[in-house]
Formats: sequence, structure tokens, C-alpha cells
Amino acid sequence: ASNIGSEHFVGQAGDGARRGIAVAMYEWYATILLLLLGWVFSPIYERAGITTTPQFLERRFNSHCRTYLSIITCIMYIMTKMSASIYGGAVILSSSLGWDL
Repeated sequence: ASNIGSEHFVGQAGDGARRGIAVAMYEWYATILLLLLGWVFSPIYERAGITTTPQFLERRFNSHCRTYLSIITCIMYIMTKMSASIYGGAVILSSSLGWDL
């Protein structure tokens, strides 16, 4: 699994053509910070027996916070990530295969 989707190929290619290597550096910084966060926070969460953010919120506050975050996350994922991925995939298919989508 990764966090790279079709919207990255379309958006990053356009940004790279416009700005150059700065776009690549953005991804390298993200990699470094994700690794650092994993090394710092993973042991803390593992000791507490927590595996997900909603589980942390339920322990810290209550089950309503967990449910609220889960619902909001699903709605926002559908509205932002999935729509951008489907559109990005359509742009790639349209330009590479000549399909009129």
C-alpha cells in the first residue's frame, strides 16, 4: 500500500513541469518525516495497545468521538481523495489512450 494515486501522477507531473525539482523535494521531505513519526510515535502507541487514531480518541475521550471521527473521515475521503483519484485516472486514460472521457 502507498499514498500515491493517479492524482499524484497528474498533479505532480504538471507541478514538476512548472516548478522543477522542488516537487520531488516535497516528496522526499514527506518520506523523512513519516519515518521519523513512525520511529517516535509507534513505540508509544504500541505500549498503550492502540492501533488506530479512532481507538486513541475513544480511550482519551469517549466512543462518540471515535464514531464522529470515523464518519467525518469516510465522508471527507469520498469527497476529496476518491474524486481526485477517479478524475486523475480519467485524465491519464484520456491522454495516453486517446479516449474521449
